[in-house]
Amino acid sequence: MGVTDAATGGADDGRRDGVEPLDEGDEPQRAKIPHQSEFDDDEYEEFVRDSGRKVEETKRAWGSWTQDREQNRRKVLRALVGLVVVTVLTGLLAYGCDVLRGPPQVRLNDQVAGYVLQPPTSETEQLAGRFEAAGATGPSARYYRGPNLVLFVAGFSTELPVDVVAQLLPPSVSGDIDYEGRGGSLTCGATADGSRCLWKSSSIVGGTSAKGVPPDALEKVTRELRAGALRS
Repeated sequence: MGVTDAATGGADDGRRDGVEPLDEGDEPQRAKIPHQSEFDDDEYEEFVRDSGRKVEETKRAWGSWTQDREQNRRKVLRALVGLVVVTVLTGLLAYGCDVLRGPPQVRLNDQVAGYVLQPPTSETEQLAGRFEAAGATGPSARYYRGPNLVLFVAGFSTELPVDVVAQLLPPSVSGDIDYEGRGGSLTCGATADGSRCLWKSSSIVGGTSAKGVPPDALEKVTRELRAGALRS
C-alpha cells in the first residue's frame, strides 16, 4: 500500500485535483477578441456592423436616459417655482385686500323690530370717538327711534370689558342686574332718568341706554337690537 501511494504521488507530482500544472511561460486564459483572419469578408463585416450597432444603441439609451432625467428635473423645478409664485401672490393679494378694506367697521341696519336708525349727531360721533380711543375697533354709536329713543353703542374688541362701555353711558344709580336669555347675558341697571344695559360677545362689546325706560323693559329692547342691528 505504501509503495502504491509513493508511486501515485510521484506520478502526480505538481498536479492537484487532476489539474495539469502550467508549463513555464504559460499564462491564464483571457477573453479572446476574434481576429479578422478568423472570418471571411462577409462575416467580418457583419461582426463589425453588429458591434457598431450595440455601441450606438448603448449611446442612444444613455443619452435618452440623461435627457429624460434632465427633463424631469426641469419639470420638478418649474412646478416648485410655480407653487412658490402662487403662494406669494396669494399672500400679497390677501394682504392687499386687508389693507384696502381697512379695519372692521360696525355697520348698523336701518330698521330693527320697529326701531328706525337715526342720522348721526355730534353727540353720537363724539361717543364713537371716545369708544375708539378706549380701544374698540370700528365702533358705532347711533340712536334708534321706536316706541322709545334708544342709544345703541357697539365696537369690535375681544379684550375690552363691559366696564369701558359703562363709562361711556349714563351711570347706574342702583345695583346692576344680570339677565340671561337669547344671545347671551345682559347687565342692566337703573340710571337717574332711565336705564342702561351692557353686553359683550366673542368679538363685540356694546351697550344701550334710554330715558324713561325701566331696566327690564330695556333688556328686551336691547336683545332685539343686538340680534338685528349689526349688519353682517
